[in-house]
Amino acid sequence: ASLVGDQEIARAVLIVQREPINQGGAGFIKPNNLDNRLRLTRCSEPLSAEVTSRYMRGGRLTVDVECRGNQPWSIYVPVTVTSEIQVLTLLQALPRDAILTEGDVDVVTLRRRPTGLPTLSDPKQAIGMAAKRALSEGTELRPTMLKQPVVIKRGDQTVITAGSGGLLVRMSGKALEDGVLGEQIRVQNLTSKRTIQGEVQPDGSVSIGT
Repeated sequence: ASLVGDQEIARAVLIVQREPINQGGAGFIKPNNLDNRLRLTRCSEPLSAEVTSRYMRGGRLTVDVECRGNQPWSIYVPVTVTSEIQVLTLLQALPRDAILTEGDVDVVTLRRRPTGLPTLSDPKQAIGMAAKRALSEGTELRPTMLKQPVVIKRGDQTVITAGSGGLLVRMSGKALEDGVLGEQIRVQNLTSKRTIQGEVQPDGSVSIGT
């Protein structure tokens, strides 16, 4: 009886490429090298293939290729799965605390194994954020590399606002600590010298509510 070649098994493996194996992008499957000592009889029916598990480790899966013909057999084929994903990369080096602008980032399409690490794919996710550390040109941006920018710094003069229902009171104040948007920080009322806590606003003022 004639034997099945590696190429036939590889073609069978590609059947599962049509299935939603990989999350986060289109999946591409490449069979790993098969043991050349294998001697499998050519199947009287088309080969079938099925992924044994949807759990991937480092982009690796196992596919069960099966012959259901007159002389049935099956073989487990290790495969590597890659995906096309879009990521954000830096067009230029940035120092620590630099605010990212539209001209700093580029969207790049990559094909690689899934890493399981969160990525950024939309420039809106990065523009206006600050670099947690110095970043080199070409760096693939990840959420852990960015932070909300400091809106007000310790020692800055600011406006403290308080009130509700259309009645708003403004007072001169001084920030006693750095603050990012939406953060609660301590400020000093320059008139009463009293220390109070309020929320940092987009314009750099601090609201103490009511």
